[in-house]
Amino acid sequence: MRQIFFAGFCILAFGSCTNSDKKSKFDNISSTDTTCIKAVKRAKEDISKGELSFCYHTGSLLYEPVRCEEEIDSILTLLGIGYRNVMTSDVVYEGQTQGCYGDYMNEVILRRFGNHFIDSIMYKADSIFVSKNPNKVFNYHDCDTDPVFPGDSSDDNRNFNPGLQIAFDSKVTYPEGYIRKTPNDKLGFVNLNLLIDKQGNAEIQQFSFVFDNDKNLQFQKHFKNIYEPIIKGTKWIPATIKKQNVSSTITAFVYLK
Repeated sequence: MRQIFFAGFCILAFGSCTNSDKKSKFDNISSTDTTCIKAVKRAKEDISKGELSFCYHTGSLLYEPVRCEEEIDSILTLLGIGYRNVMTSDVVYEGQTQGCYGDYMNEVILRRFGNHFIDSIMYKADSIFVSKNPNKVFNYHDCDTDPVFPGDSSDDNRNFNPGLQIAFDSKVTYPEGYIRKTPNDKLGFVNLNLLIDKQGNAEIQQFSFVFDNDKNLQFQKHFKNIYEPIIKGTKWIPATIKKQNVSSTITAFVYLK
């Protein structure tokens, strides 16, 4: 029902926002660019047969389809538009342009439905995907905002977590025998792989200590007993995708003196 409503919304919102008079970037293809000429010709033939498709470029050697392709396809089907994943070769030939089939198809869609049509479809489809997968754990790279410790922000350097660092520094003690960093021994930190669920609860999945001075490795348990209660006992701000809280992984760092 939600998808049907959205389809109707798209028709009303974008049906009159055409750009039919806008010049196409394919109007002046070089006569020697036979790869592009043939691809555009094929696209025009398909469109003339009523086979207009939104084309998502999935890369070349690394195939990376969009996660919500099923939802995109469902929405576009309601509008009479197809969906295709298109790939390009990692081998580039001078003077030959790849991806023209998909680019031409997408240009036609934008002319017919408006410049924001594809972005709106992608946004809605991703929102539906997230709501259909409430237990999925996302990588923080794939989220709109990162999960953060109170006092941090998504804009902070991912190699430094000021809120978490302040909380740790307020509790930490350095045991007898610990050798502090010097200009020559600059490394001393804990690398933490965390899972932050959509309620803001944190779980430490992996951790590793890095010291220039290996003698400090004997104190791992001491420092773990300090940072672990801080991380697990604090309500984190969860990651979001399309304004929905999601569970995600994140890498965090705690630095030692």
